Amino acid sequence: MKLADQIIYSLMNYINTNGYDIILPNFCYKSLEADVFKRTKNGYITEFEIKISRSDYFADFKKSNGDKHNRLKSGDSICNKFYFVVPRGLITKEEIPDYAGLITYNNKYFQVEKMAPFIHKRKPDSIETYRFLLDKVTLREQTWRNKVRILERQIRTIKI
Repeated sequence: MKLADQIIYSLMNYINTNGYDIILPNFCYKSLEADVFKRTKNGYITEFEIKISRSDYFADFKKSNGDKHNRLKSGDSICNKFYFVVPRGLITKEEIPDYAGLITYNNKYFQVEKMAPFIHKRKPDSIETYRFLLDKVTLREQTWRNKVRILERQIRTIKI
């Protein structure tokens, strides 16, 4: 498994603080593209951006869609909080922008090095936003169930 995937799936377990949060990997919505997306039961949205190299981290600020960080900085983003998640020792908390937090990973444990501040406290309140979230969650559950059914069929056809 790739390091980025390992971090994503471990992170999803780490940030699942209660059963009411919605946590999705590789989530896209309008201009939001999150490696891990979390919507808390209180309605706040946190984006987690995984970086596995220093060059990848610094390139994120120079991308053609680099206005992502301008939107975060100005508060013009759907996200209420934003974290970078990196292997331990990759970057320091001093290299993290004011609007972002830092979580490090050492192949076993996560550590919050810098808490992400609230960028804003607005909650997405449009029916369109919630409908989109429900569609994503439903589609992923159906995809997962189909994969399980295929695996179960394959296991039944194996003769011992």
